[in-house]
Amino acid sequence: MQLSVEKKHTVKAIAFLSCLAGILVVRSFFSFCQTDESFYVAMFQRIWNGGRMFWDEWNSAQIYVPLMLPFYGLYTWMAGTTDGVILFFRIVTVVFSFYTSIKLFFLVRKAGGDILGAVAAAGTVLLFCRGNIQGPSYYNLCALCGISGFCSACSAELKRGRDSEWKQFCAGVLIACSVLCDPFFAPVVILLVSVGVIALKKTRQSAMFCLGIFMMALLYCSFLLLTTGQKRIFETLPYTLYNRVICTHGG
Repeated sequence: MQLSVEKKHTVKAIAFLSCLAGILVVRSFFSFCQTDESFYVAMFQRIWNGGRMFWDEWNSAQIYVPLMLPFYGLYTWMAGTTDGVILFFRIVTVVFSFYTSIKLFFLVRKAGGDILGAVAAAGTVLLFCRGNIQGPSYYNLCALCGISGFCSACSAELKRGRDSEWKQFCAGVLIACSVLCDPFFAPVVILLVSVGVIALKKTRQSAMFCLGIFMMALLYCSFLLLTTGQKRIFETLPYTLYNRVICTHGG
């Protein structure tokens, strides 16, 4: 059966993006960042080994660490060691970038965008690497989670179906993750969510979106309360957020 012209263009575009992703995977095996990248993974290890957030660690970059712990735990459980963990996180980051780029590609196409515009938008997301940090930078993850959440929410609106509410819930979770990666993004998210909820005028879909945000916030706060404790969090949180020296050099 012959493919239509539209489907042929789509297959070629996906193949092109897949090749870019493959190049990025190969690139992951080369070079080493001696500052931020290893520091991020070291924070994952510290909290995984029993360190308490905001008590044993005062660097503000730690806020997104709980999101990475399942991946760190999965790798150490499967490998039985931390050897290769930085490479693992590099590849996971590429996979997530590729997934987000594909979502954006199809969203642009659904919205009526031309094939070249869709490929350009998707390729930009795939190749984005703030500070040339190949690993799990919270800057990169903030952008990827935000874009992925935006794509899920818009996709639910452009093509309504039985899974629309589920897409809105996933969008809420992803948007919440983007804020956890970079809390300074919160005001923008609050504004966009407020406008979006008003514009939707669909009580159930809006509720599912907000539920996704609430569930992520609940899980995050529960983790902090169970591992660090409310008293310790409020004692040290001001130093984490406002002390420039501590935020720069750690505690």
